[in-house]
Amino acid sequence: MVLNFTLIKTLNGTERPQVQNIDLNYLGKVYTWCLSAPCIDFFCGGNMTRPVIVALDLDNEEKLHEILAKLGKPEDVFIKVGMELFYNAGIDVVKNLTAKGYKIFLDLKIHDIPNTVYNGAKALAKLGITFTTVHALGGSQMIKSAKDGLIAGTPAGHSVPKLLAVTELTSISDDVLANEQNCRLPMDKQVLSLAKMAKNAGADGVICSPLEVKELHEQIGDDFLYVTPGIRPAGSANDDQSRVATPTMAKEWGSSAIVVGRPITLASDPKAAYEAIKKEFN
Repeated sequence: MVLNFTLIKTLNGTERPQVQNIDLNYLGKVYTWCLSAPCIDFFCGGNMTRPVIVALDLDNEEKLHEILAKLGKPEDVFIKVGMELFYNAGIDVVKNLTAKGYKIFLDLKIHDIPNTVYNGAKALAKLGITFTTVHALGGSQMIKSAKDGLIAGTPAGHSVPKLLAVTELTSISDDVLANEQNCRLPMDKQVLSLAKMAKNAGADGVICSPLEVKELHEQIGDDFLYVTPGIRPAGSANDDQSRVATPTMAKEWGSSAIVVGRPITLASDPKAAYEAIKKEFN
């Protein structure tokens, strides 16, 4: 096992090790990437934990604030705002949450013609969000337009939101893929194909099942984000998810971040459930 490091300066002037040459088995590669300066700086501002993102699939602000009050300090909480909350509460809910210090994954899964996507992404970039999503099935030009829109819309002095491409939804089974989407590829090859295209088009990462992460690391590389929903602690119901894994499995396979909803939000003690999953994933 061989590791070579050099010290690089971060934006705040501190020095951190950057891995240059690696001779490790697969899990060693994943672990090394998680300790690298880009990963630490992007996700955590220097602390060595990978994000557990709480999916807040709610339909009003009253429920939102009720849950947030149980999760902890805003700076310690990373939340996913999806269509249900965004369409009910509007754009101001995102502005208010980012102003309070919450990290926001705005998961709207944009899918439209490139020009429309460019203008939509440009507007979203003004909100101070950390992640947003497009459907990879929209194609390379649409993904490129989304990235260009995020760059154009980001205010000076702010970080450009990371663009994540959704490969196949975790609710899509092999049967649906073959018989409804009429895809000739098996699920793992379809996800790999979409992820490669998304990276080449300028996406910063993909949304995928944890079951696909190991192969994606091997085929696409460690310089890409693999954000995985479909996470269920051992003993939890799968609900409407077809391709699921535990936080421990996601950690071992190399997920960059995980998204967890009902096992946290429906728990009798949401903060305790959140902290337990953070601990299991890190």
